[in-house]
Amino acid sequence: MKIQLADAVVWYEVLGSGPPMVMVPGGPGLSHDYLRPHLDPLAEDVATVWVDLPGTGESIIREGGAPISHRRWIADLEELRNHLGWERWTIFGHSYGGFVAMEYALAHPESVAGLVLCSSAPSSAHLETLFDRIPPELTPQDRKLLAEIFAFQLSNDEMASSTQAAVRMFFRSKPSQETLRSFQLRADTFRHVLSTCLPTMVIEDRLGEVGAPTLVVAGDCDWEVPNEVANRLAGAIPGAAIATVADVGHYPFIEDPDRFLEAVRDWLSRSALS
Repeated sequence: MKIQLADAVVWYEVLGSGPPMVMVPGGPGLSHDYLRPHLDPLAEDVATVWVDLPGTGESIIREGGAPISHRRWIADLEELRNHLGWERWTIFGHSYGGFVAMEYALAHPESVAGLVLCSSAPSSAHLETLFDRIPPELTPQDRKLLAEIFAFQLSNDEMASSTQAAVRMFFRSKPSQETLRSFQLRADTFRHVLSTCLPTMVIEDRLGEVGAPTLVVAGDCDWEVPNEVANRLAGAIPGAAIATVADVGHYPFIEDPDRFLEAVRDWLSRSALS
């Protein structure tokens, strides 16, 4: 389904019933597709709300609309929540989607029943040492591609076509071609958000204000967001729980969906959100 906003058209889908959980993709610039079907079983526990943020997937910004920013994405999510008629919802944010989820929780604490932050961080500081952590099994060609992506040396078409090759590097195991095809990137959004939005993000010093129950989930072989960074995130949010999934990388819900879902469901039951 699609909701018509003043300056955007936002695609969303609701599956299941019960307390709502909105699923915010990462990237930045990825559509929701890579989260599914791995997280679809959560619809047995909560009403899952799948969404493409404006400028990603099937959601578009109308000509002359406000440019992409964390503030507009947060406002768009809040308008969607109001449209769906829920007083509060839990926010699942993967990777960069965790930044959006945390900023939403700070901007609209009354709208947040809980947070699930997967493979996310309290700031962007860990990206400054990303190339120091590249695992030895990656090739010089892999390193070159990552350097070109993060330096914005590729055209939008080149970046979009290299998405699957880049994503593969952040798995512990070898992902299937079907899995890789689910990663659909809007390269212009990726470029704009990393160059314009991320440098102005300041949330780490405010995470102590987050009052919602929070779960941080991390893969213990995630070299993009290493465990010490995930632990720092959990330590910054009062009362946050942390669950570490063994032998997986940046996409624990894909590499070991059973253990990932077990961790989330256990937290849901203990947090009385389901």
